[in-house]
Amino acid sequence: MPRTFKPVIGLAGLAGIALIAACAPEIEGRLYMLDIAEVARSGAPIIVPAELRIPESSEEECKKGLAKLAEKLKAITPLSNEGECVEVDNNQFSQFAMDLPLVTATSELDTSYLAVLTTARIEGPTGPGITLNFRMNRTLTEVQEAIGRGKNAGFSVTSGDEEQPKFIFTVENDMRDSVRLTPNYVFVDDKPGLPDREDAINLDRRESVKITFSDVIAAYIAEAKDFTFATVYPSGN
Repeated sequence: MPRTFKPVIGLAGLAGIALIAACAPEIEGRLYMLDIAEVARSGAPIIVPAELRIPESSEEECKKGLAKLAEKLKAITPLSNEGECVEVDNNQFSQFAMDLPLVTATSELDTSYLAVLTTARIEGPTGPGITLNFRMNRTLTEVQEAIGRGKNAGFSVTSGDEEQPKFIFTVENDMRDSVRLTPNYVFVDDKPGLPDREDAINLDRRESVKITFSDVIAAYIAEAKDFTFATVYPSGN
């Protein structure tokens, strides 16, 4: 059941390690309030797209290994494309469109996925709401080994300082009425958001916020655990 977080080589490869040590894998997606409310109400899963980014030492190396990496990723999670090489914040990544199920605790899925977003209806202190929970179904170490990017392959995608993966979700209100969002120890538009009434955010129609998990939460999720990162309160929910 979803739960809230409780504060918790060869020489040829050396150059590549130095270049990718400053970055880590990333999962980034966009969530729409109509989808969230529909799944919470009906229990029928909706598959939403998310970008899965794997650090690369260079664009050249990315292009060289893109097809093989896509093949290995498809063995552990559904993808919607064959991948591309991108630069984000001066770091090189191979980027794939990953299928991310939006479900309830009782939803049934016909295949296995790397990660899942779970909704749950609750009666909050200010009325009915919907919690948003994220989990990985494999540890980050298991994923790295499965795609040939772990330590046993001769290098690691993270540094010795345990650079944590990044999890980023933009929540967009595409409903007619406003929505209130309460963050749970995450960054909201790059500002810390705590589960206090003062940090609740009101989203008018077509407004959105970007939620970024902290390193502590990211490390927790990387161990194949789950975390409830926000609660939304749609009008009339």
